[in-house]
Amino acid sequence: MDMRLRRFALPLIAAALLLPAAACADADPSGDSAQTGTSAAGSTSAGTPTTPAPTTRATPTKISLIRTGGLAGVNETVTVEVDGSWSYRAAGDHARKPAKGQLTPAALSQLRDLLARPSLADEARSPAGKAGCRDGFHYVLDTGSLQVNWDACANGAEPDTASAVARLLASHTPL
Repeated sequence: MDMRLRRFALPLIAAALLLPAAACADADPSGDSAQTGTSAAGSTSAGTPTTPAPTTRATPTKISLIRTGGLAGVNETVTVEVDGSWSYRAAGDHARKPAKGQLTPAALSQLRDLLARPSLADEARSPAGKAGCRDGFHYVLDTGSLQVNWDACANGAEPDTASAVARLLASHTPL
Protein backbone atom coordinates (compact mmCIF):
# COMPACT_ATOMS: atom_id res chain seq x y z
CA MET A 1 0.00 0.00 0.00
CA ASP A 2 1.27 3.42 -0.94
CA MET A 3 2.52 5.49 2.09
CA ARG A 4 0.15 8.38 1.39
CA LEU A 5 -2.83 6.05 1.20
CA ARG A 6 -1.74 4.22 4.36
CA ARG A 7 -1.36 7.51 6.23
CA PHE A 8 -5.02 8.39 5.54
CA ALA A 9 -6.57 4.90 5.45
CA LEU A 10 -5.46 3.67 8.88
CA PRO A 11 -6.92 6.62 10.84
CA LEU A 12 -10.15 6.36 8.84
CA ILE A 13 -10.46 2.64 9.53
CA ALA A 14 -9.68 3.17 13.22
CA ALA A 15 -12.27 5.95 13.43
CA ALA A 16 -14.90 3.78 11.75
CA LEU A 17 -14.25 0.97 14.21
CA LEU A 18 -14.12 3.17 17.30
CA LEU A 19 -17.01 5.53 16.51
CA PRO A 20 -19.82 3.15 17.61
CA ALA A 21 -18.08 2.54 20.95
CA ALA A 22 -17.45 6.24 21.48
CA ALA A 23 -21.13 7.03 20.90
CA CYS A 24 -22.09 4.84 23.86
CA ALA A 25 -19.39 6.04 26.23
CA ASP A 26 -19.94 8.51 29.07
CA ALA A 27 -18.17 11.78 28.52
CA ASP A 28 -15.54 12.77 31.07
CA PRO A 29 -17.11 15.82 32.72
CA SER A 30 -13.69 17.33 33.45
CA GLY A 31 -12.64 17.04 29.80
CA ASP A 32 -9.37 15.51 31.02
CA SER A 33 -8.36 12.48 28.99
CA ALA A 34 -4.89 12.22 30.52
CA GLN A 35 -6.03 9.44 32.87
CA THR A 36 -6.00 6.90 30.05
CA GLY A 37 -2.95 8.30 28.27
CA THR A 38 -4.93 8.89 25.09
CA SER A 39 -6.43 11.89 23.44
CA ALA A 40 -10.16 12.31 22.96
CA ALA A 41 -9.73 10.91 19.44
CA GLY A 42 -8.34 7.62 20.78
CA SER A 43 -4.69 7.98 19.74
CA THR A 44 -1.45 8.51 21.56
CA SER A 45 0.54 11.72 21.19
CA ALA A 46 2.47 10.03 18.39
CA GLY A 47 -0.78 9.61 16.42
CA THR A 48 -0.89 5.81 16.66
CA PRO A 49 -4.43 4.42 17.14
CA THR A 50 -4.99 2.79 20.51
CA THR A 51 -7.60 0.45 21.92
CA PRO A 52 -10.18 2.40 23.94
CA ALA A 53 -10.59 1.60 27.62
CA PRO A 54 -13.79 -0.28 28.57
CA THR A 55 -16.68 2.07 29.17
CA THR A 56 -20.02 1.89 30.92
CA ARG A 57 -23.33 2.48 29.21
CA ALA A 58 -24.27 6.12 28.88
CA THR A 59 -26.90 7.44 31.25
CA PRO A 60 -29.94 8.55 29.30
CA THR A 61 -30.59 12.27 29.01
CA LYS A 62 -34.24 11.94 29.97
CA ILE A 63 -36.47 9.16 31.27
CA SER A 64 -40.19 8.82 31.69
CA LEU A 65 -42.27 6.49 33.83
CA ILE A 66 -45.93 5.99 32.96
CA ARG A 67 -48.34 4.34 35.41
CA THR A 68 -51.84 3.43 34.30
CA GLY A 69 -54.67 1.38 35.75
CA GLY A 70 -55.44 0.75 39.38
CA LEU A 71 -58.82 0.94 41.08
CA ALA A 72 -59.29 4.62 40.13
CA GLY A 73 -58.02 4.18 36.57
CA VAL A 74 -55.03 6.52 36.80
CA ASN A 75 -52.88 7.70 33.92
CA GLU A 76 -49.77 9.36 35.35
CA THR A 77 -46.41 10.29 33.87
CA VAL A 78 -43.22 11.43 35.56
CA THR A 79 -40.42 12.72 33.35
CA VAL A 80 -36.93 13.17 34.81
CA GLU A 81 -34.29 15.25 33.05
CA VAL A 82 -30.56 14.52 33.27
CA ASP A 83 -30.10 17.19 35.97
CA GLY A 84 -32.72 15.53 38.21
CA SER A 85 -35.51 18.00 37.55
CA TRP A 86 -38.82 16.23 37.17
CA SER A 87 -42.33 17.00 35.95
CA TYR A 88 -45.50 15.15 36.79
CA ARG A 89 -48.75 15.10 34.87
CA ALA A 90 -51.89 13.05 35.13
CA ALA A 91 -55.03 12.55 33.07
CA GLY A 92 -58.49 11.29 33.88
CA ASP A 93 -61.29 12.00 36.33
CA HIS A 94 -59.13 11.57 39.43
CA ALA A 95 -56.06 13.34 38.09
CA ARG A 96 -53.84 15.33 40.41
CA LYS A 97 -52.53 18.74 39.42
CA PRO A 98 -49.33 18.90 37.35
CA ALA A 99 -46.21 19.40 39.45
CA LYS A 100 -42.50 20.04 39.03
CA GLY A 101 -39.56 19.49 41.32
CA GLN A 102 -35.98 18.38 41.74
CA LEU A 103 -34.62 15.02 42.90
CA THR A 104 -32.20 15.21 45.80
CA PRO A 105 -28.55 14.55 44.87
CA ALA A 106 -28.77 11.18 46.65
CA ALA A 107 -31.94 10.19 44.75
CA LEU A 108 -30.43 11.29 41.43
CA SER A 109 -27.30 9.25 42.14
CA GLN A 110 -29.43 6.22 43.01
CA LEU A 111 -31.47 6.69 39.82
CA ARG A 112 -28.32 6.86 37.69
CA ASP A 113 -26.98 3.72 39.37
CA LEU A 114 -30.22 1.86 38.64
CA LEU A 115 -30.29 3.01 35.02
CA ALA A 116 -26.69 1.88 34.48
CA ARG A 117 -27.39 -1.71 35.58
CA PRO A 118 -27.09 -4.25 32.77
CA SER A 119 -30.16 -6.01 34.19
CA LEU A 120 -32.34 -3.13 32.96
CA ALA A 121 -31.47 -3.96 29.34
CA ASP A 122 -32.26 -7.62 30.07
CA GLU A 123 -35.65 -6.59 31.47
CA ALA A 124 -36.35 -4.54 28.34
CA ARG A 125 -35.69 -7.60 26.17
CA SER A 126 -38.08 -9.75 28.24
CA PRO A 127 -41.60 -10.00 26.88
CA ALA A 128 -44.12 -7.87 28.76
CA GLY A 129 -46.48 -10.48 30.11
CA LYS A 130 -49.90 -9.53 31.36
CA ALA A 131 -50.20 -10.61 34.96
CA GLY A 132 -53.99 -10.67 34.74
CA CYS A 133 -54.61 -9.02 38.10
CA ARG A 134 -57.58 -6.84 38.84
CA ASP A 135 -57.03 -3.21 39.62
CA GLY A 136 -53.26 -3.49 39.25
CA PHE A 137 -50.98 -0.89 37.76
CA HIS A 138 -49.30 -1.15 34.38
CA TYR A 139 -45.90 0.57 34.11
CA VAL A 140 -43.82 1.72 31.15
CA LEU A 141 -40.26 2.88 31.85
CA ASP A 142 -38.75 4.62 28.82
CA THR A 143 -35.08 5.64 28.88
CA GLY A 144 -34.89 6.77 25.27
CA SER A 145 -32.78 3.77 24.32
CA LEU A 146 -34.93 1.04 25.87
CA GLN A 147 -38.40 0.46 27.24
CA VAL A 148 -39.59 -1.87 30.01
CA ASN A 149 -43.29 -2.75 30.34
CA TRP A 150 -44.78 -4.63 33.27
CA ASP A 151 -47.85 -5.16 35.42
CA ALA A 152 -47.52 -4.76 39.18
CA CYS A 153 -49.75 -7.28 40.90
CA ALA A 154 -47.82 -8.19 44.04
CA ASN A 155 -47.13 -11.63 42.60
CA GLY A 156 -43.36 -11.20 42.45
CA ALA A 157 -43.20 -11.19 38.63
CA GLU A 158 -42.14 -7.54 38.32
CA PRO A 159 -38.73 -6.71 36.83
CA ASP A 160 -36.37 -5.93 39.73
CA THR A 161 -34.45 -2.95 38.34
CA ALA A 162 -37.35 -1.22 36.58
CA SER A 163 -39.53 -1.71 39.68
CA ALA A 164 -36.79 -0.18 41.83
CA VAL A 165 -36.80 2.87 39.51
CA ALA A 166 -40.60 3.10 39.90
CA ARG A 167 -40.37 2.87 43.71
CA LEU A 168 -37.64 5.51 43.79
CA LEU A 169 -39.65 7.93 41.64
CA ALA A 170 -42.85 7.24 43.61
CA SER A 171 -41.05 8.19 46.82
CA HIS A 172 -39.68 11.48 45.41
CA THR A 173 -42.52 12.68 43.14
CA PRO A 174 -46.36 12.76 43.30
CA LEU A 175 -46.54 9.45 41.39
